[in-house]
Amino acid sequence: MSRLSPRVSALHLHRAADGTLSASRRAAPTLSEEPLEIRLIDGPRYHFPRTPGHDVELAHGLLYAEGHLSRAEDLSETRYCAGAEGEDHCNTYNVLDLRVRAQPHPRPTPATGNARLNPAEAQHLLEATPPAQPEGLRRASALWPGASPRPSITREDLTARNSVDKVVGSLLLHNPATALPAEGAFLLLNSRPTPELLRRAHRAGFRGVSSPLRPTERAVGYARAHGLVALYAGRTGVLYSGELDPAGA
Repeated sequence: MSRLSPRVSALHLHRAADGTLSASRRAAPTLSEEPLEIRLIDGPRYHFPRTPGHDVELAHGLLYAEGHLSRAEDLSETRYCAGAEGEDHCNTYNVLDLRVRAQPHPRPTPATGNARLNPAEAQHLLEATPPAQPEGLRRASALWPGASPRPSITREDLTARNSVDKVVGSLLLHNPATALPAEGAFLLLNSRPTPELLRRAHRAGFRGVSSPLRPTERAVGYARAHGLVALYAGRTGVLYSGELDPAGA
């Protein structure tokens, strides 16, 4: 279920030419935020805020990042807790119960990439990377540059980590045979690349990350240590990690 951009009554301030302030009350948008509890039966529990919607994908992506599963079929049970009731005695859909099979599939070890881009790939990434959105939702997308039968996937959430987990969970659920590792794909962000986001991209098999915001120093270090592309797709393109390979055009 999705409850995006609820509106609340708020005072809008207006500054006149002489510097005086006036105020008028009208509706203003907000970002939806609700708590989610993911309960792994006979395992740990995770509590965090999120934007409602794509909760099952979010749970799969989180459990993949934390090493609890490698394929969607590693979960034998996924359901909203029927006992979670709100003030109106309805299910709040804020508690997910999941059960991992006794013998989940072995998880492949993330490989170290060569972090090389050809000019066509670099141009595609520069054009496809979304603009920064400091006041809106954090967006993550999976992109396969060039001709590919595998479509791009885009998810949004309050936090960049959640949006990345939703993308990874979507790959697990909707293309379980070949989804991960996401060979050949890049992770596009509209938020700042951090070591945690690079770690998630690496575990899922992405070739690298592209963002309109400059990465942190530690994120660059992680990308270089693991052979990941780290591209700043701002007003000018800066390849913080990786090489441009004209011969690969």
